[in-house]
Amino acid sequence: MSDLKTGIKADGSIWGRLRKRKIKHAKRALSARKYLVDRGVSPLKVMVNFASAADYVTENITPEGRYQNQRVEIELVYVPMF
Repeated sequence: MSDLKTGIKADGSIWGRLRKRKIKHAKRALSARKYLVDRGVSPLKVMVNFASAADYVTENITPEGRYQNQRVEIELVYVPMF
């Protein structure tokens, strides 16, 4: 059994209502999860997280900044199996 897990984190901008933003972030993360699972990654090895708009990479005041903050990050995490 592999000691690698895949972490998926979806982020977004602060634009829009909180509830709708959370739903968008969750859909974005779950879509990335489905992509990986459809390509053979075990669903048991995929951890999904959707972050708040406070975790941004650039300013949210311009449309370009908000666009850049709407992203999915995929991270491989080593988890030792004892």
